[in-house]
Amino acid sequence: MVLRSPTAQKFLKSSLTACALFTASDVVAQRVVTVPNSEHPAPYSTREFFRTTYDPHRTVRMALTGLLVNGPWFMAGFAAMDKLYPVRHAISTTAPAWRAPLMRAIKKALTFHTIVNPPYLVMFVSFTTAVEYLQSTRYGAPLPPDHNTELVDRLQSRVGTKVVPMIIAGTFLWPWFNTLNFWLFNGTARVIAMNTVGLGWNAYLSWYLATHPHSEEEVEEVFEEDVGQMVMVEAAEL
Repeated sequence: MVLRSPTAQKFLKSSLTACALFTASDVVAQRVVTVPNSEHPAPYSTREFFRTTYDPHRTVRMALTGLLVNGPWFMAGFAAMDKLYPVRHAISTTAPAWRAPLMRAIKKALTFHTIVNPPYLVMFVSFTTAVEYLQSTRYGAPLPPDHNTELVDRLQSRVGTKVVPMIIAGTFLWPWFNTLNFWLFNGTARVIAMNTVGLGWNAYLSWYLATHPHSEEEVEEVFEEDVGQMVMVEAAEL
């Protein structure tokens, strides 16, 4: 049986763990960063939150992303980094003992961030967009702001507007964290550290996908609206 192989079990464990983390991250993102509106004001209790503003379709999207995209992709990515930068037994030298492990950790972190992470973010945005399209057209989920566009156009627009900002935001976190994580931790401790930070990062991704403009036109509209408000404020002050 395929699932009895050690590799398959590792992939399954990674996928299930990612599914659980993505589920928790989305619930946290929806609960903590609740966008109030006229129909559903910001809730003050967890019960009120789940009764009014909570979107289970969004949680399902994130859970499926963790299960089918994040878990397998990063499991393979970390395995590739270990093969690309294997642990080498130190030869007698005058260099400090910590230097070689640190340099290896830096190389792994930078390679991971530049080669593994960008394609993942493209898949992340594409997969969540495709699932959202299926949910809204087949299963009665709320319609997104860009529901009038075809799926292909929606994919191109969202990937074009969201992936680069995600990469930039991740640059301020993952190379530094992964360097320390690869250098200082091993085994279970490394997984715990990664999952702890990943919980917050996935909550950010969930929030960013849900609250930011979905297309270049919406970005321009938001910018023009903000500029207009600034002009009105300045005129009122005069």
